[in-house]
Amino acid sequence: MLPARQAVCQGATQDSTHDSTHDSTHDSAHDSAQGSIVRLGLNFNCLGDGAASRFARMLERSAYPSLQVLGLSGNRLGDDAATALAEALASNSTLRRLFLTDNLVGCAGATRFGHLLASGACATLERLGLAHNRICQEGGLALAVGAEANLPACDSSGAASRGLLERLCLFGNPFLSPQDPRYSEEAAARLAALPNVNLSESKV
Repeated sequence: MLPARQAVCQGATQDSTHDSTHDSTHDSAHDSAQGSIVRLGLNFNCLGDGAASRFARMLERSAYPSLQVLGLSGNRLGDDAATALAEALASNSTLRRLFLTDNLVGCAGATRFGHLLASGACATLERLGLAHNRICQEGGLALAVGAEANLPACDSSGAASRGLLERLCLFGNPFLSPQDPRYSEEAAARLAALPNVNLSESKV
């Protein structure tokens, strides 16, 4: 049986504005001057890995040169889609917010995002939503390293000296639950110490 949050993929699409990790991207906002898409919400549309991976290739080619916010929550996306999106972000210079809440992302996809954040290759990403996925120990630790490398900070002149990551949402993942065999005490502790990481749904 599918979790209640993912069962919607068997029926009509769901409005996701109740959860701020989706950033209210249920409607696409367009730049009226240039006709370019700035926000694109494709939440709860049952896209699957294939469609999301094709979308990632378009991001990599900058087919959406003005896109800043992308919502792909609740689309049953797994590691293949997450890996493709992370790799696309390494060469994308516009996307600021990516929401992948309520998907099937596991350790491989989370680890790729962790490596992306740690490398500094994605200089524009401010918010990443990976809550309610299937991330376990390895992925949690990789994300901890990436988040630690992207703490918002300023140098003595007031200029940004470290990463721009303002918020990384991870609540609802197995590696955070002591009752789950995939729990990682180290990853949970390291992430809990970071001001730009959200591990509690009550803080959304």
